[in-house]
Amino acid sequence: MPATQPLLPLEVARVACEKRTNPGVIVLTQQGQLLYMNPEATELCAEINQSRLGQVARGVLPIEVVNLCHAITERITAVQDVKDWEGTHVRLVISDLAPPMLLRGFGIPGSEDIPQARVIILLDRIVSREPVALSQVFGRFHLSTRGRSVVKWLVQGHTNKEIAKQLGITEQTVKEHIQRLMRKTKTATRTGLLARLLLRSDNVSII
Repeated sequence: MPATQPLLPLEVARVACEKRTNPGVIVLTQQGQLLYMNPEATELCAEINQSRLGQVARGVLPIEVVNLCHAITERITAVQDVKDWEGTHVRLVISDLAPPMLLRGFGIPGSEDIPQARVIILLDRIVSREPVALSQVFGRFHLSTRGRSVVKWLVQGHTNKEIAKQLGITEQTVKEHIQRLMRKTKTATRTGLLARLLLRSDNVSII
């Protein structure tokens, strides 16, 4: 299963971008038929597919995009008044990419009825406003030698299993290190931990 989160955590919203490139834009019918995809979306979708399939599969929409389209369609069909479509907004974070990626889906009313509706999906890489040197992270949170090693691999997007293999320790030991990191950074999720590590400011609300 892809590592995704149905709602955008507050810490990710803060991380997601003053210094970003143009977002990827995808336009679909409510049935999921592709109508438009800009070059940025093509690149970002290829990046997701590379991570999932192990190869670049251009022209194939990632399952996350397809699922987001379906989620928007379900909300559209449940709304009776077109005026309420303004609230038809679904956000999803793919947290196991490096850097993570934010997908936002919107429902756009059709001129006549629901079958004429359109779904717009925006894709953005989530990057730190100000990249933080790992040495600053180590000093700020007083990390042990092993904790520093885990962080080096964690911020690159590696899984617990991959980190364990690189460091020659068990996956359970990696989990324990990450749990200690979460306690030190006062975070409750892996995404929150990454956001805390990659932001210069400590004034970030983590939920």
